[in-house]
Amino acid sequence: MEEVNRRFGFDTLKAIEDELAKIHPISPYVFEVLEAAQRDDISLLDLGRRLSFDPVICAHLLRACRSAAYGIRFPVESPLHAVALLGAERVIQIVLSLTIKEQIGVFLASSFEHEVWEHSLAVAFGIQGMIRLLNSPLSLAVGFTAGLLHDLGKLVLYRASGGDPDLAQAQLKGGEVGLKAERERCGKDHIQIMASILEQWALSNEIKQAILEHHLSPREMKTSLGRFLLWSHYLARKARHEREDGEPPPLKNKDLQQLVGWIRLELEALSCFFS
Repeated sequence: MEEVNRRFGFDTLKAIEDELAKIHPISPYVFEVLEAAQRDDISLLDLGRRLSFDPVICAHLLRACRSAAYGIRFPVESPLHAVALLGAERVIQIVLSLTIKEQIGVFLASSFEHEVWEHSLAVAFGIQGMIRLLNSPLSLAVGFTAGLLHDLGKLVLYRASGGDPDLAQAQLKGGEVGLKAERERCGKDHIQIMASILEQWALSNEIKQAILEHHLSPREMKTSLGRFLLWSHYLARKARHEREDGEPPPLKNKDLQQLVGWIRLELEALSCFFS
């Protein structure tokens, strides 16, 4: 780390610590709502009421619905109204996205930050699609959460570097190229940063493990969610026409090809809630 500081002329560790201090734990209430939403016996009325209990979540959800070009031709006045109009799954996606976006900074100031955020959304949708495709017992909400969070550490390092464009370019390439650039520029990579963040968050061990192992090979992974995260990463890159060294060959499986198209449609549908 001292060599990094000498090379770039400032205390990198202090800059990373300052950025980490800006990230607050996600409200435990969010996870209570997610747990309730996964139950087969929960009613839309019960879910709407639970969402109403947290004024911050309620305000975010209603503001998003009112600003969305989603074919809603009349005011959305309550979380119950939002659930009835959009369905439980879409509402949970909006609540998770808004909550996590607030943790990383409501204002994504640079094109790099927008790229990381949209890629994370695409990965989240990809995991949900794979869960359905393979009839996996994994929770859709858990998969979506893992996808949204997995690259959060990249934003911390980018901001700690003062928005270094060379670092950003390497991070967007991904893989070992990005990890190596992060270590050389900041003394840590985004997996190590995520370990620090996840230690403070009340997330399931399944989510934590999947995020921390998403750069391993499939054989080294210990969780099925980690494997879903790995493959959804590639599906998201194809859906967003991203490029990466070492990318697998073109998808020949028709189900996966359709899943890439579905990711694009879901990104377009959800993006209106953040305009």
